[in-house]
Amino acid sequence: FRPPYPNPLPVTHETMIAFLGLLCLLYVADAAAIAPKAGLKRALPVSRSLSKVVPKKTSNDAKPPRSVSAKATVLGDGGYNTLTNMYGKVYDNVIFRQEHGFDPMGLAKGQPPAVLAKYRDAELLHGRMGMLAVAGILLAEKFHPVFPSASGTALQQWDEVNRLVPAFKWFALGHVIVNEAFRTPKFDITHRADRLWEDEEPGNYGWDPLRITPKDPEQLLARNNQEVNNGRLAMVAALGMLAEEAKTGQPIADKLFPNIPTNIPSL
Repeated sequence: FRPPYPNPLPVTHETMIAFLGLLCLLYVADAAAIAPKAGLKRALPVSRSLSKVVPKKTSNDAKPPRSVSAKATVLGDGGYNTLTNMYGKVYDNVIFRQEHGFDPMGLAKGQPPAVLAKYRDAELLHGRMGMLAVAGILLAEKFHPVFPSASGTALQQWDEVNRLVPAFKWFALGHVIVNEAFRTPKFDITHRADRLWEDEEPGNYGWDPLRITPKDPEQLLARNNQEVNNGRLAMVAALGMLAEEAKTGQPIADKLFPNIPTNIPSL
């Protein structure tokens, strides 16, 4: 049994920035560790409607030569037409009753397909980060043998680790910067990187060491929907967990799993 919990950790600007850096570190280990390689085969996106071939746009501006895939990454001619043809619509819009899905601020309205592809890429990456964050918070609050003294909430653990190893936050920040640099080839620099290249698939970084990506189009569509919807849920869940811990000063894992002791001896 642990002694009574200390007073809730003050949520300072520095603490929140540091913890956001830790979340990025958790994410890059999964999603952005490997940059797309030349000649890498990417799984073609799947849609409920027929695929349309988007011709390669020409411009008088100097542009690095790139090949356009046989099928466009995003279908449609932009805006809600494109969003309608993308996977990840919330329960086929049973909840929101909008063909294009949930977009209350109209961010997708009138946007080119390549810009919507960048939005989806960001959504997938942050969703993966959220899923890792939820799992990491629950696991680290119950099992942290590397830093046994780092107990308490996720933010309290972060402060304790940085007290023990002051360079840890700089290592985490550097790791994030290096891995983010590997993502830059996906962005169209001729448009100030506000969109992906036409032949880039959102969220695909060629990382599938267990080779679990389905080859069947229907199974791939189901897996894509699972990933984006669970990622959305995880982003909201991680925010809620951090907010509750900051308010109460008690680890969320102790509330969810009160019968599991902290720092279970390794087998």
